[in-house]
Amino acid sequence: MGSTGGGFIIGFFLALLIFFSVLYTVLSPYSTVISGLYQTTQSSWFNDAITVLNYVKGITNLPGLNLVTGGASGVIDGIVNFMTQTRQTIALLYTLMIITLPVIAISIIMVIIGAIVVKRSKPTT
Repeated sequence: MGSTGGGFIIGFFLALLIFFSVLYTVLSPYSTVISGLYQTTQSSWFNDAITVLNYVKGITNLPGLNLVTGGASGVIDGIVNFMTQTRQTIALLYTLMIITLPVIAISIIMVIIGAIVVKRSKPTT
């Protein structure tokens, strides 16, 4: 029973270790860029820009003005959606970048613990 549990621990955390090691290798060269983009997308002026764009979209969507602007509210809506999706994507990348090293460390520890459990388990006859 111990060898099965230990084998599961080894396999699961080894897979986690490999995944997050690759993720860390991919993200680490861009860590300063990701941090900068995260700070920018979470700033107050970024939120103000989205608010202003929503306000302008509301103005350009007025019945008489919509003919003059040529449907600019749809374009502005696309820009606002892009900015919002960018904020969410950068926040996800930033979170992944922060948790990679702790997950790698925990995975290494758990693989060692799994190996100890397998080694100490009594063979069944």
